[in-house]
Amino acid sequence: MLKDNVVVVTGGAGLIGQAFVKAIVESNGIAIISDVNRESGNDVKLKLSKELNTKNIDFVYLDITSKESLQNCIKYLDETYSKIDALVNNAYPRNKNYGNHFFDVGYDDFVENTGLNLGGYFMASQQFSCYFKRQGYGNIINISSIYGVVAPEFRIYDKTAQIKISSIRSLSV
Repeated sequence: MLKDNVVVVTGGAGLIGQAFVKAIVESNGIAIISDVNRESGNDVKLKLSKELNTKNIDFVYLDITSKESLQNCIKYLDETYSKIDALVNNAYPRNKNYGNHFFDVGYDDFVENTGLNLGGYFMASQQFSCYFKRQGYGNIINISSIYGVVAPEFRIYDKTAQIKISSIRSLSV
C-alpha cells in the first residue's frame, strides 16, 4: 500500500513511533524516524532495520518546536529522496517539569508544555504543508492521546524513560 512512499514519523524513536515505523516498512514504505534524541533515534533505526531485515529506515534529527530544524529536516529528505509523501505528527515535546504531581504544576509549566506540544504540531504541519504545496501532494496525520479523555494506564510505561510518571500515578485530594 505504501510502496516507495517516504513517510516521516516525528517522535519515531518512542513506543508509538516505533509501531508506525514498523507498519510503514511492512507496507513497503520508507520510514523516516525523526526525533530530538539522536542516540535513541539511531539505536531504534539499527534495531528495527535488523529486526525487519530492511534498509528502508532512515533517521533524521528533528525538533518540531524549531522552524529551522523542520526546514533542515525537509531539505535533507528532499535532497535524499526527492520527495516526501507523508508526515505522521507523533512527537510529544515537553519540558523537564512535565509529569509533576497535579498540585505541583505551575502555570508557567502548564503553558510551556501546552505550547511545546500544540505549537510543535502546528509548526510541523505548517512547514510540511509548505513543502507539500510546492510538491503538489502530501499527507499529514496528527496523533493525539486517548489520555485526553481517560485516565492513563501507567504499567505500559514500566521500564521506559517516561519522566516522573510515578509522581502522577495517584492524585489524592
